[in-house]
Amino acid sequence: MIKNNKNYLKFIKHNENIFSKNNKTNKLFLLEFNGWQGVQIANSYLVNSVPQIKNCRIVAYDVYRDFKKNRIFIFDNIKWLIGSKLKIRNFGIYASFGVDYFLIRYSNFFDYLKAKKISKNFFKKKNNKTDVENFKINGIWIGDLIYDSYLKKFSVPTIDLDSKRFKNFFTTCIENFLYWEKIFKRKTIKGIAVSHAVYLNAIPLRIAVKNNIEAFHCVDSMLYKIDNKSCSFEKKTNGFDYHFKLYKKIFKSFSPDKKKKSILKGKNFLKKIINGNQKYFYFPDKKISKKKKKYFLENNKKKIVIFAHSFFDSPHVYGNFLFPDFYEWLLFLSKVAKKSNFDWYIKPHPNYDDNSEIILDKFIKDHSEIKKLDRDAPILDLVKQGMYAALTVYGSCASELPYLGIKVVNADRNNPHSAYNFSFNPKNLNEYEEIILNLDKKKLNFKFNELYEFHYMNQFYFHNRFLFENIGEKFLKKNNRPIMYSDMIFNNWLRKFSKKKHNYIINTINDFYKKKDHYLSLKNTNNYEK
Repeated sequence: MIKNNKNYLKFIKHNENIFSKNNKTNKLFLLEFNGWQGVQIANSYLVNSVPQIKNCRIVAYDVYRDFKKNRIFIFDNIKWLIGSKLKIRNFGIYASFGVDYFLIRYSNFFDYLKAKKISKNFFKKKNNKTDVENFKINGIWIGDLIYDSYLKKFSVPTIDLDSKRFKNFFTTCIENFLYWEKIFKRKTIKGIAVSHAVYLNAIPLRIAVKNNIEAFHCVDSMLYKIDNKSCSFEKKTNGFDYHFKLYKKIFKSFSPDKKKKSILKGKNFLKKIINGNQKYFYFPDKKISKKKKKYFLENNKKKIVIFAHSFFDSPHVYGNFLFPDFYEWLLFLSKVAKKSNFDWYIKPHPNYDDNSEIILDKFIKDHSEIKKLDRDAPILDLVKQGMYAALTVYGSCASELPYLGIKVVNADRNNPHSAYNFSFNPKNLNEYEEIILNLDKKKLNFKFNELYEFHYMNQFYFHNRFLFENIGEKFLKKNNRPIMYSDMIFNNWLRKFSKKKHNYIINTINDFYKKKDHYLSLKNTNNYEK
């Protein structure tokens, strides 16, 4: 068996053998530089499948320096220079599939002064959190990126506009923007590919969208395009939600036989999720409690359960929602709880692997009107014991619990299931509060086939297997790290590689590009059923 620390060297050699070199034009294609092995495999195919990209000079750039805590940047700069020159580790991997140049942002004193002035003018206006998430500079919306990046970097549930730390970070983000704005003005950029359409990663992406330059989100489990049709600076949508709006239209175009098969496939998937026999690939293995336990107080009040989110995990993943962050959402719900006649509970997110639960415990201590449930409390047990309704921002429970007769209210009108009628999708805070307070009088009129249709489109049609089959196995953890983001994935990739699969991936990505689709789907693969 290949040792893990040798896998990346084998992968480099493999890339050098299968990817041919082209004559390069003067146009540049920007590619985010990172150390995530699964993403590196995806990037290797994106830049080698499409001739219009392959003919560009590929420039890999760093975006993570502003995320680093307590780092001395001069040392990072030296490491970058040495690593890129000698093609050490990740530099060697990127070079092996066609990267020509490695770019890192250096601080510029004049950019800093300009950023400081813009920042000072912003805070002078006594802005609030909503003003931060809506912030634009030179017509380009980046406030949501600043907001989520701050929460992520400092592991805080919300922002404090009066804190020196946030003001300094805000200035740094503007300095980051000014740097990339100059790059796009001075160079001929053909396109860009990023690993996230959120956080500071997306600053150069947003500039590309503004300038009608091709922009892609390319990772191990998905490939989609972001443009000014899918990403709206005015509506505050970032492009990640766009394909959800296409589900019903695409499904309607299916033949009757295709619809029937798809409904059955979606139904089977949903039933497995409900029964605990299936999980979403990005979730950890579930710890289902087998102990018989009473989760709710014995009283005549209807039980409302809040399905919590990770405080730091990109609240604006689909763009702006009814609140600036998850903490403000909970504060609002605690006030609504006091006005209601319901019995209120909160269930921690199953993906908590940070200190979100510590923050949640403190919140509950300060807001006794909400009781905490076990994070591994089985959904079926909660339903059997009287759960009446659930609240989420955009969570998957809104496409699951209606199957069991549970009403679900979302707090994000751009959520994945917003086009369907099986959950409530209020458009503003007043409507949101009114629906919650009157849940016992509200009814949802939908057919169960809507649920099955959604799950088919979400899990199978817009699929996550264009690179890896059984992708859920690749997200299992070994040595506290997902296999997908360790050198073990290189071993897996090389072991299962074939020329047939190689050509299949290239043809799939090429088809996606030629058809100008927004999201790679079964439409782009050779096993698409007409």
